[in-house]
Amino acid sequence: MANRSYHQHCGLAVALDALGQRWTMLIVRDLLPGPMRFGDLFGGLKGISTDLLAAKLRTLQDLGLVEQREIRHPVKAKVYALTEEGEGLRPIVKQLSQWGERLLPTPGSADHRMNHRWMLGSMAASYIGGLPDGSYQLDIDDDVLTIVVRDDAAVLRYGPVTDRPVLSIRCSADWFMHSAWTRNPDARDAAANVAGQTALLSQFFTALPVPSAPRAS
Repeated sequence: MANRSYHQHCGLAVALDALGQRWTMLIVRDLLPGPMRFGDLFGGLKGISTDLLAAKLRTLQDLGLVEQREIRHPVKAKVYALTEEGEGLRPIVKQLSQWGERLLPTPGSADHRMNHRWMLGSMAASYIGGLPDGSYQLDIDDDVLTIVVRDDAAVLRYGPVTDRPVLSIRCSADWFMHSAWTRNPDARDAAANVAGQTALLSQFFTALPVPSAPRAS
């Protein structure tokens, strides 16, 4: 692919030369919670071709933002991961996401897909505090994700916790979306199974609000 450039001696222009093309920052977004295999990245970016994704990853590798690693557990595989410099984009992604939240359409818009991973990432970025430090595990339609709370920050990670979670939620995507949006989870619903410090369930969804969601009555 031909590289486009503004040809301006300006930090913003050069940053946009590198990161301003379509898909690039969404790849960074999807790698922030942890390493991913090519196929998993591709599966989460509806509309991108395999050739284009491969080209974008090569560009990010050339920029020193992404690297390829080999993992051996649970099975041997090659994954893509952010480098330390790539991790430096985390606050930029967070600020751009928060700025863009005011432009989001009504949930369920035909023009915008919703995804529980994106929602959970936004919730972590919007953490208002109050939860006990530790790991909060969510198994959403067999997609296991973890929110790690430390001090006044919450971070989304892929995969299960390595120790006992403070709170564990196994649920359907529909239950999670509804609970996150309304901030009114129903632990009695058959679509969810809650374990650990179950008294924290409502506080979890209050402390990790979906941006622009209405307040629960």
